[in-house]
Amino acid sequence: MKNAYTHALISEIHQFNASPSAEISIAEGTAYTESLATEIMLESMKLAQRIGVFPQFPTLSTDSPYQYLVFDAPLLSGVVNTPIYFLRGWSAFDSCVKGFNAMGLMADQVKHELQRIEQLSTSALLQLKKKFLLSRKDQLLKPLWTKKEVGELKEDQLKTISTYDLAVWQSFAQRPVVCSTSSNMGISCHQALRLMQDTFIEFGGKKLPLLNKDEGRLIIWAPDPRADFMNEEKTFLLQQLEKEQPALTTITTYVNRQQRDPGALRDALLTGGYFFPTNPQSKEELQNLLFISFEQLQKERQQTLTELIADPLIQQTLASLHCKVLADKIEVHLGIESGLYGLMIPYFVMIEEILVRYQVKQVITWNQASIGAALAAAVYADRVLRDFSTLSQSEQQTFEKYFPLTVRYMQQHSIGRDLRTEVHGVFDIANLQSLAQLLEVTVKNHLSGRATAYVGLGSSSYSNGNRCFEILKQSMEENGSFKGKSTFHPTTHTLTPFAQALIFGEEVYRFLVLQPESAKDKEVDLHQIKQFVHKPEPAGAASVSGYLLTQLDAGELSVFELAYALQLVGFSSERFLHFHGYKDAEEGKHLFTQLAFEEGELMGNFAQTMLVLLDWPAEKLQQLMNEEKQKSLSKKKPDFSHGTCLYLTGDNCFQPSDELLLEVVRYTAQNRDRIEQYSKLYIDLSNKK
Repeated sequence: MKNAYTHALISEIHQFNASPSAEISIAEGTAYTESLATEIMLESMKLAQRIGVFPQFPTLSTDSPYQYLVFDAPLLSGVVNTPIYFLRGWSAFDSCVKGFNAMGLMADQVKHELQRIEQLSTSALLQLKKKFLLSRKDQLLKPLWTKKEVGELKEDQLKTISTYDLAVWQSFAQRPVVCSTSSNMGISCHQALRLMQDTFIEFGGKKLPLLNKDEGRLIIWAPDPRADFMNEEKTFLLQQLEKEQPALTTITTYVNRQQRDPGALRDALLTGGYFFPTNPQSKEELQNLLFISFEQLQKERQQTLTELIADPLIQQTLASLHCKVLADKIEVHLGIESGLYGLMIPYFVMIEEILVRYQVKQVITWNQASIGAALAAAVYADRVLRDFSTLSQSEQQTFEKYFPLTVRYMQQHSIGRDLRTEVHGVFDIANLQSLAQLLEVTVKNHLSGRATAYVGLGSSSYSNGNRCFEILKQSMEENGSFKGKSTFHPTTHTLTPFAQALIFGEEVYRFLVLQPESAKDKEVDLHQIKQFVHKPEPAGAASVSGYLLTQLDAGELSVFELAYALQLVGFSSERFLHFHGYKDAEEGKHLFTQLAFEEGELMGNFAQTMLVLLDWPAEKLQQLMNEEKQKSLSKKKPDFSHGTCLYLTGDNCFQPSDELLLEVVRYTAQNRDRIEQYSKLYIDLSNKK
């Protein structure tokens, strides 16, 4: 027993076993390694590719068939006087980072199902393929194959059915996924299952769905609308999922977060399903969850643990959790960490794309510490690259298939030395406990106010022994990419709405720039731009918000630079307030500034000043912005040898009205030349210094 507040080692105390239950124990000597983590990440890429998240490709080039995840942010670069890039999630998951999380958890189950299938005898495998064919249905849920047709198929024909596709079908056609979440993780799991239903196999002249429209089942444990940490937007989006036909998703609500994971795990055990928690769970945390869930089941079913674990459905779920049933005992061999390793993907994609498109010597990444795992995954991915030679030859070769330029670069260079890397985290000031507390972060200039932490942005699962914190701590101790409290920063609820507006304007500008020359004088296609431009949710803009706050607090940025950029893309105070759901602008000003002052005098004054500046004459604001930019630049020297990449994640929120969208588009189009000049202004000014 460690940290028992004793000076001497006293055997009677230190030998005491304080585990929740001797019947649910932790296996010694079993843990995820960098090799296994990388394998799961690669399996996540394989599954995402199979269900059409990104297309097949032989190599990565400047014409990458990836949906680019890294984008220039010229407007923000002009604001903060530094080259800035955005790192987004896959569009198939509304850019939400939880899509990577879902892929990791799902890919891990597919991997183990594939291993089971590959051990089947030839005859058993043929029977499984026939069962698959007989179960396939068209969009109207009518069978695509008859017994007679399947019986006439030759063995050589059946061999063409992929065992990998069988593994996906076997994993998710009948067994439910039980997801405990604040909302976004459940939405991503729903989207992943729908993608499987929309994936087809060409066989025998027919298109067979990987999953039928009536296959796949999802139970989302999400916050009740009455919970103080839930909001109207997420409730609406979740309810829309439940209404979809054919039915796929059922919502179970909770008010107390402590009910969530044990309740969801109980549902998984009773149905033989998968338990997909938003937060990774260490072995110790999983042991505790199992103890609570089984204690509840024993009371409900009036059965002993021995009787419960004899249930085939419970055994099925325990196996999916990497637990072993030994007579009357459960042994926990691994935590639930595969989602964490799926979350490494965006960091690897970022490095690959930066090596293709940018000449930089250092990459500084800012990640919102949404579920903790998002930040920890970036740090762990960086560690894998620094220790790449320790991976097996097979793993390196598979890695090269997806990230060829990164591997080529590492053959002659070192990540962390030749390409210096640094990962920063951003946390919600409304939740100072947990990770910020563990890192001994002190916030001097701002108060938490009475605002509820952004859903999913609290990292509330952090505790000693938590896997995410272990990864971050190891990086701090080994001088890795995450340095601790010096690289962990707050953001406020006052600044985040301005970050959301800035990101939105940046996307409108990028959309206009990408239009072909022939389309530039035509009316914008509203449907097309709505497919391309999205308002990020508050948590999705947190890294940008935290970065801006750090610059403001350091005196390296002024309100004039930020207000000027927002005005360029069409935001007046009225449009800004409408953008954030305030129907009456005058009333909105009072409400917005009231909440801002609750986060301290600095934020209150900031909110008032910004709302005034957004309505200033453009020429007057530009003049003062130029003067202020000179002073901002005197505080820091822009370094063009590095790139600062800010994670964006999640567009799951109410989008602005068509009228407001078109106004932003119109102003941005009118100001394109000024935006381009502004994005280069800091370069010109810094060169004159």
